[in-house]
Amino acid sequence: MRKVLGLSFFIIFVYWTLVSADASIFDDDRKLVGVYITDVGDVQKYDCPYYDERIDCDTWPQNFFKFEHTKCVQIQGLYNFSAKVIVGIDKHKNRRLFVIGGGVSSFRDSKIKEYRSTWYQCPDVY
Repeated sequence: MRKVLGLSFFIIFVYWTLVSADASIFDDDRKLVGVYITDVGDVQKYDCPYYDERIDCDTWPQNFFKFEHTKCVQIQGLYNFSAKVIVGIDKHKNRRLFVIGGGVSSFRDSKIKEYRSTWYQCPDVY
């Protein structure tokens, strides 16, 4: 009886550990601690304008988004059409980008996920 009870507690402990770890895999809100928030807003998918011969679409970045109409950002691993983002700077002066409810989760979801990003000046396509 004592072995069965001990095994039961062990199984419950392992299950609880896996469930709590799984719940936090896509939630990077703790990474926001110590980050100076510089901007919050929406990003929209920014595809290459195939109608414009001045733009070489072969060199156009994948996962390219327009942020606040003047800045563009390539967000590695984000495949949504649009998302809400938080932009900040950490103590090492690195720019950090967090997506709220983006990626594989739903927009109704409030989880925060950090993504690797590369910032660009938006190309003039008009």
